[in-house]
Amino acid sequence: MNVDEKIKQFSDVVIREATLHRDETLKAAAEEFERRRDEYARTAKRKYDRWLEEERARITREQRRRVVAARSDMKRALIAKRNEQVEAVFADALELIRRFTGTDEYADKLVEHIRAARPEGYAAAAYLASGDMRHKARIERETGVKAERSDEDLIGGFKIRVSASRVIDRSFRTALEERKIGFNRIKI
Repeated sequence: MNVDEKIKQFSDVVIREATLHRDETLKAAAEEFERRRDEYARTAKRKYDRWLEEERARITREQRRRVVAARSDMKRALIAKRNEQVEAVFADALELIRRFTGTDEYADKLVEHIRAARPEGYAAAAYLASGDMRHKARIERETGVKAERSDEDLIGGFKIRVSASRVIDRSFRTALEERKIGFNRIKI
């Protein structure tokens, strides 16, 4: 073999080894690239999943906050409407009561109820609304109870003071207030 052939053979061996080394290096680089790409993809997916979960939680919290606020607003509106209706009903009831207290039937009922409420064996005084004082003589005569004008606006009806600590309250004002409280206790 001559020198040219030996150089050619040497050159072929070097090129083959260089090609083989190049191919192995490229293959290793490609594998490293794939491994890193998969690792990067997993990391990116974990970050995205964490962000997505945080966003879902934030949206859920915001949704709950808005629902609670809407319910509170709705409840306040319902309570305001209910109170408005209750006030209207009781204003009408008050007007009907005021009309009733001007009738003869009311005077008969007033005497009847004072007689029924009067405690036996006690010297009692019945406190009446100022408008009911026109029935004073009849009440005292038919019930045996002393009738006096109340400083309070009873609307109608009466209060009987039995002792310093005991009062029988049959005033329309108290009855109306108790009914109103009952309406306002209704849950919405």
